[in-house]
Amino acid sequence: MENENTQEKYVELQLLNEQASQLQQRINLISNQIQQLKDISINLEGFGKLKEDSEILFSLGPGIYTKGILKDNNLLVNIGSDIIVNKSVPDTIKTIEVQINELQEALVESESIFSSSCLRMQELQDQVSDTHEDK
Repeated sequence: MENENTQEKYVELQLLNEQASQLQQRINLISNQIQQLKDISINLEGFGKLKEDSEILFSLGPGIYTKGILKDNNLLVNIGSDIIVNKSVPDTIKTIEVQINELQEALVESESIFSSSCLRMQELQDQVSDTHEDK
């Protein structure tokens, strides 16, 4: 009977370990997304200060740029489902701030679940250790 209980604890411990690993990956992904959005917001603040007809570098991809002339400071923003709308820099920054807030809420939730999983894993490890010491 006690052996079955110990095996159940091992199985739960393995499942929690997998869940914790997935949560850690999710936390890292969300943290990276938040940082990318913060970087974009900072870049947009600088972009918003540029004057029309300024010569600027446009990124075409990683490490590839071309020179261009800025015609206006409005941005074409994908709002989902490949729908692109014209937005001002301040409106785009507000949209990004909303996304950052949503991601931060998801981050807090994921960290809370991760912490709970770790606590439960510690409890199980202690119980399994106690079972082995009693033998």
